[in-house]
Amino acid sequence: MTASNVDPRTKLLFLVVVNTTLMHAAKAPEILVGMLVAGFLLVVSDGWRSLRPYLLIMLPAAFCAYVLPLLWQNVLVAIFVTIGYWTLRFGVSISAAIYVILTTGPAQLTAALRRLRIPQFIVIPFTVVLRYIPTVIDELFAIRDAMRLRGLFPGAFGVLAHPIRTAEYILVPLLSSSIRMADELSAAALTRGLGGAVQPTSIVRLRFTWHDAALIAATAAIAFASTIWGWLL
Repeated sequence: MTASNVDPRTKLLFLVVVNTTLMHAAKAPEILVGMLVAGFLLVVSDGWRSLRPYLLIMLPAAFCAYVLPLLWQNVLVAIFVTIGYWTLRFGVSISAAIYVILTTGPAQLTAALRRLRIPQFIVIPFTVVLRYIPTVIDELFAIRDAMRLRGLFPGAFGVLAHPIRTAEYILVPLLSSSIRMADELSAAALTRGLGGAVQPTSIVRLRFTWHDAALIAATAAIAFASTIWGWLL
């Protein structure tokens, strides 16, 4: 599955179904299938480098949630089970959101939302957020690199030891850059006619392919994992 070939509407459906299923009353099959699907999608969207931190978080959480109570049963184990259970839920949901963000550009999202007849007052904030957040993250990394070049980056221990000074070094330039980036994004949006009365055209082609069918099948597998598991047994 190529991430760029999946229709944004299919990705949004996947994101909504995953969050609704996992945050409602998901059982072990839904969570485990969602964990596998989310891991695969992260590899598709960001390569194998994203799999290591994903597994470092999800595998211990799965062990705490499903294996640990089979070995011991006490209050401490119950605490770890609860932490692992909710870590799995939020981990899958956040991973699904990361997949959608990494593989969906603002132009694709705008075209998809307009094709769904979503009102402009919803389309515009979504588009701005999708463009603004990655820019802020890049700016944060640039500030960190500049601090390191000047010997001002305190490291993990320094952040904990001097939180106010670290906040001053990072937040002040970040806020200044954020204001500048907001002005630039506003100017770019006005230049491109975002929010105008006339419906703009789009060069983005949205169509249903086998990639969408595969993602819909994975979405259905997550939503009905318990039912499928019951049939198999």
